[in-house]
Amino acid sequence: MPRIPDPSLLCSDAGYRFQLQHFRIFDFCFFVSKLSTSLDEMRFRATEYLARGGENNQVAHFEKLKQNPKPIFSKLKLFGEDQSELMTIRLVDNFTSFLSEALQACMAKKPELLRSKEQIKTEDILRFTNRRDLVDFLINRKLNELSYGGIRGIEEFLDSRLNVALVENDNERAVLSIAIELRNIYTHNRGVVNELFLSRIAGHEHGHEFVQGKRFHADFEDIVRFANNLFDIAKRLDSQTITKFGLQRKKYATWDAPRIARLSKEAETEQSSNQRSLKQA
Repeated sequence: MPRIPDPSLLCSDAGYRFQLQHFRIFDFCFFVSKLSTSLDEMRFRATEYLARGGENNQVAHFEKLKQNPKPIFSKLKLFGEDQSELMTIRLVDNFTSFLSEALQACMAKKPELLRSKEQIKTEDILRFTNRRDLVDFLINRKLNELSYGGIRGIEEFLDSRLNVALVENDNERAVLSIAIELRNIYTHNRGVVNELFLSRIAGHEHGHEFVQGKRFHADFEDIVRFANNLFDIAKRLDSQTITKFGLQRKKYATWDAPRIARLSKEAETEQSSNQRSLKQA
């Protein structure tokens, strides 16, 4: 089963947002599946009830429905590959966003992490009237540079500047690399395995059968494996950067309290609106 947030876990703002989005991706998947199943059950029961009246057309409709009692869920299953691709893309994008936000928080705490032999144009410096804005500019420039370099560039920066390891073992690296490269071919090549994909996962033990020129479909077990690996890496990295750089930390439930309160207020407002509409009717 996919990992879920621990309400008592201490995490940073970036860690909280990562876990929330991670949960929502799976929550939406389960919601759609449950909704389609519920609709099929309601349709089946209603049709069965009407057939008991004995009218020929209702009886015939029920007999036809019994041949395919779950038409909505069956239709949903036809979009399995699309759902798989979307979930993989969203999960990986959520992870890379977390990495970017975590690095930004660390560099804001310790701007000296930005020290390098890179040159800064005079006109860039003169654009800013205070040190804070200049530091923010340098942070964003470094983040763009790291994002362009991919996960390998981020891993090297974490190791050399933060003295923090992105992964703990070869298995974590292999699963992470495959998830990222699948995200790339789902986004840029319609899920078709190409030479670049194969070259980037070469040397990793994975147990999958990737064939150049063929689409690859990750089943739900694959997605959960990718997701749990991303979750474990992000959770560990968040804990390490909190300790090492003194980032603000709160319990997950504390970060989440304003969202829950907003949702409750929206639900109350909608309920009141529905009640007024009923009274007017």
